[in-house]
Amino acid sequence: MQIGRNEPCPCGSGKKYKRCCMSMAEQQHFEVMDDLSHIMACHPDMSIDELNIVAQHKVNKLNNRPMEHFFGLTPAQMTNWLYAPLDTLTGVSINTPDDVTASPVMRCLEIILEEAMAQGGSFKATAKGNLPTKLVARASALRLELLINKSSTNISISEYAGSNEDKFNALHYSRVLAQLSGIIYLRAGRFHVKKRHKNALIKKGFKRSFCPC
Repeated sequence: MQIGRNEPCPCGSGKKYKRCCMSMAEQQHFEVMDDLSHIMACHPDMSIDELNIVAQHKVNKLNNRPMEHFFGLTPAQMTNWLYAPLDTLTGVSINTPDDVTASPVMRCLEIILEEAMAQGGSFKATAKGNLPTKLVARASALRLELLINKSSTNISISEYAGSNEDKFNALHYSRVLAQLSGIIYLRAGRFHVKKRHKNALIKKGFKRSFCPC
């Protein structure tokens, strides 16, 4: 059953649904539908084609309205920045630093790879497919070095809220990025470093034990 935007929120807060748990997408959907309903009531003779033009105008207006959730950017700008080819981006300057080794993601990746190389190129994952708590504890000990803040609310990539990987965003994102980029992979309950990356790490001086596990 669909909840009306002006009905009490089902979470029990006492607020109207539109002022509480309604998502941003739902709010915008209701906003457009309310406007169209009002226009149809005032102009009952409008054709479908005319109504579609009005609806498109409303949607375009929403897509170009600055959003607080996007730090003042519009949905159109966010879509452009996220999905447009790099050479067509407007209003964006991308600068790659000469040294990225000090970034939290790179340091976390280094910790993951060191753990794997110390165990012959792989290490056991948790039952959920996350990094083991021992590795998380090692990374958490470097929070000050990584500029990671301990927090229990409003978690972002630069915050840490527990001893498990899924509560340590910088480490979690680093592991996911390492998998997506093909540096490591999960098989039979263990994280493995791909062979070509393993060989490159050995050349760079990473020590590798020959654990039979």
